[in-house]
Amino acid sequence: IRHCLIFLFCVFCSSAQAAKILFVGDSLTPTVSQAYQKVSGDEVTAEYRVGSGLHSQKKFNWFTHINQLDLVSYDRIVIVMGTNDHIEQGDINPYIRKVWQFVRVVHQKNPRAQIVWISPVPLKNTLKNTKLRNTTLALRYTLDYMGVQYIDLQRSDRLGNQYSEDETRRKMRTADGIHLTRLGGNYV
Repeated sequence: IRHCLIFLFCVFCSSAQAAKILFVGDSLTPTVSQAYQKVSGDEVTAEYRVGSGLHSQKKFNWFTHINQLDLVSYDRIVIVMGTNDHIEQGDINPYIRKVWQFVRVVHQKNPRAQIVWISPVPLKNTLKNTKLRNTTLALRYTLDYMGVQYIDLQRSDRLGNQYSEDETRRKMRTADGIHLTRLGGNYV
């Protein structure tokens, strides 16, 4: 009986701790992370670089940066990356290796953290959007194989794989044809 009472006391007296979430990625990250924090109440940190991605490391090297970050204290690491990675078909396999390497580093630095990857959104620029389909194909394949949760916004029942000017989707997107509005961040 004493052990049961101690257990009940601990359950009732302990305050539920909010999860610590790290969002890393490109310029879509702040909108999504702020919306998530508002809805969840979890402690959220966002590390993002405008114009960044895994394909080209000229603007920002995510591999160097992720190796320098302390990831141990996070319960979940959400990656919002790929929007700037407009790859050709011939770049799919090298991109798969980069995604694999990035996730592996995150997992090695914090094996207990849940990793979630949010797909890029369709772009208004049709040439870039065509190349972005190669990116999302590589992401889907790699993350599924690795067992990493992948939130595919380009599914037809979500935002689709074509940028849309219809009334519902337009309210979720900014006029630049790339970013998300606050409503779009809430949707994600």
